[in-house]
Amino acid sequence: MDDFTKKGMALAFVLSLLLSLGAGMLKGIAWGMGTMAGALWSIVNFLLTTRIMRVATAANEEKNKKRLGFLLLVKFPVLYGLGLLLIASGVFPVYSLILGLFSIFVALRIVTLCRKPV
Repeated sequence: MDDFTKKGMALAFVLSLLLSLGAGMLKGIAWGMGTMAGALWSIVNFLLTTRIMRVATAANEEKNKKRLGFLLLVKFPVLYGLGLLLIASGVFPVYSLILGLFSIFVALRIVTLCRKPV
């Protein structure tokens, strides 16, 4: 994992934690937990996407094909199915899940702006 990804995921987790605490205090525990659930889903999705891209662009070996198949199997049916269950369950407000979902984008933008020009 490169430095950009590490910093982005760490900052996204910290921002998500602060955002979920704030949402929980302002709107209730369901909002706070929903925001954190959406943020964790988004962070895992970003991690899986970066891993899939690395494996897909690596040397074409049988091991990489199996690993790529496994990562795709985890990302699409499992992770996206979990996201659908989070929305359909009605336990968390949908807007709280969306709020958490966008925390990774804010974190990655901050990391991008703080990078030194090459």
